[in-house]
Order: sequence, then C-alpha cells, then structure tokens
Amino acid sequence: MWAKCNRLIYTKLHKKRKTNGRVDVYTADRQLCQLRIRREKVKQMNKACKNPALISLCISLWSLFLFFGPLGCAKSYVPPEDGQDILRAIYEESLLVKENLELVGRNKDAPWAQGDIDFYGLWLKGLEEEKKKRFADAAGFYKKAYKVTRYEVSSYEVLLPLGRAYLLGGEKRKAFYALKEFLKEAESEVSNPRPWELTEEGEQALRRNMVRAKRLLDLCK
Repeated sequence: MWAKCNRLIYTKLHKKRKTNGRVDVYTADRQLCQLRIRREKVKQMNKACKNPALISLCISLWSLFLFFGPLGCAKSYVPPEDGQDILRAIYEESLLVKENLELVGRNKDAPWAQGDIDFYGLWLKGLEEEKKKRFADAAGFYKKAYKVTRYEVSSYEVLLPLGRAYLLGGEKRKAFYALKEFLKEAESEVSNPRPWELTEEGEQALRRNMVRAKRLLDLCK
C-alpha cells in the first residue's frame, strides 16, 4: 500500500512528452531524477511504514480529533468516513508534494524548475495550514499556487485541495466552483491530448482524484 502511495497525486511528473517520436532532454532529465527520488522514497516509506494498520489507526484518530475535537472542527458537517478519507488524502499529498519539491530542488537550474518550486512550495504551505485547521489560510496558499505559471503545464490540480479547504472552512459555494473547475480540467486532460501526455499511472491517479472531487461535491450540497 505505502510503496504505491506516490502514485496518488496527478502531477506533471507523471507525464511524458512526445516530440516527433523522441523524448526531449527536459523530459529525460525529469524522468531520470524522478526515478531516483522515487526509489529512495519507496525504501524510506517501506522502512517507516512496516505496520500499515497502525498508520490507519493514527489517521482515524486524527480524523476524529479534527472534526469532533475540543479545539475546534470543520465548519461544514463531514461524515466520519469521509473525514478519514480527507485526512488520508492530506497525509499522502504531503508526502508527495515534499517528494516533488525535493526533485525540482535538485534541478533548480532547469528551465522548468522555478515555476515548479513556487507551485509545490505554496501547495505544501497550504497543506500545513490545513493540518492546523486554518482552512482560510490554506485556501489562500492554494489560490496562490493555482496562479503560478509553470513550464508548459497547468496548475489546475491544486484546485482539488482548494475546494477541500473551502468546504472544511464552511464556504460551500466557493468549494463547489473550485471542484467543478478541477473536474472540468481533469476530464479535458483525460480525453484530449496535450503537450505533456499522461502516463498510465498518471491517468489512474488523476481518475482517483476525480472520484474524490465528486464525493466532495456531494458534501457541498
């Protein structure tokens, strides 16, 4: 389970570019660095997560505290089972965003790096605020990440955590529009070819996030 958790989030690092039948140098650099980072992270996560049942229990307890704890809770009602899934998504996103930030940091001189550094840095700050139940602050960082200009790639995937932060902060109308826009872009990504083509695992990850977005939309009603 945990060895595969780096497949959860759809990012451009799950993409490959076709250039007249060959892979361009930027793509080759990304894929090589991604492979090295992924192998290292998988080893670390497998070592640290020898007991998945214990991790699941911690996530469940954290979920109960977040939504029903004495220090505050989400402003929108979230069923316990959905709360656990949300907290699991935040936990796994944190691992993957840190992984991607480390990857681009090692290639900071590449022409595509600065946009990615800004994007993942803001996304990570949003996740940290979301963990602290500062949903408005989290949404602010996600909005900034969405506005970042990246090399040949859209930043729309951060609309999913943006919608989630709006929902948990009680702003259901804003959550609805953010999630609808995410689904619109995701469906377009799946059905229409773009400069960076989805890999098989990237498409699977994107489809899982689409399922999550649809469930969050149900909670906006």
